[in-house]
Amino acid sequence: MDCSSKLVENHLKTIRNTCITIQTLLNKSGLRWDDNLKMITASPKVYAVHIQAHPNHDKFINKKIEIFDEMPLVCGNDWARGDCAKSFEDIDFDSFFEKDNDNDLKGPSIEKDMQATEASQIKASRKRKRSFDIRLDVIKLYEEVMEMKGYNEGFLGDAFDYLVQRDTLAKAFMIKNQNLRKVWLERFKQQQ
Repeated sequence: MDCSSKLVENHLKTIRNTCITIQTLLNKSGLRWDDNLKMITASPKVYAVHIQAHPNHDKFINKKIEIFDEMPLVCGNDWARGDCAKSFEDIDFDSFFEKDNDNDLKGPSIEKDMQATEASQIKASRKRKRSFDIRLDVIKLYEEVMEMKGYNEGFLGDAFDYLVQRDTLAKAFMIKNQNLRKVWLERFKQQQ
């Protein structure tokens, strides 16, 4: 077996490029990470539009990604920074509606929204920053944090309080395996 430094370097480049592609896909509208299936999922319509624009992404969408949990070890743990995420309070709902002559609120048409979504997926140059579109189950987060071994209950309670106030970090914590969760808790402990 050839384990030259050049071969290892090429494998690392391949994994890094895969990480970048997966992160780009997770930032696209209509593509979602399914943690149970360990794959990026898309509806048939979104899949068709995206693959037409990016045929080489076919191997990542609706296909199991076996090494997803290990990728942050090679690519870094900063996949979901959350610096561009908005909370519910930050959204300006008034900008989504316009008044017609009868002073009734009229929302944008669903058909126009679908066309806009499809057009934005085709344009590769337009990148949107989005956090993972995973709903945070606060009860599950509490259970997962409190089950971590080797830490006292007070510390774990503080870690939970910190995470529950930071949605993106909490989602990232839930996705991580046990070893990466311990790494996160140790770093959190050092900051205290």
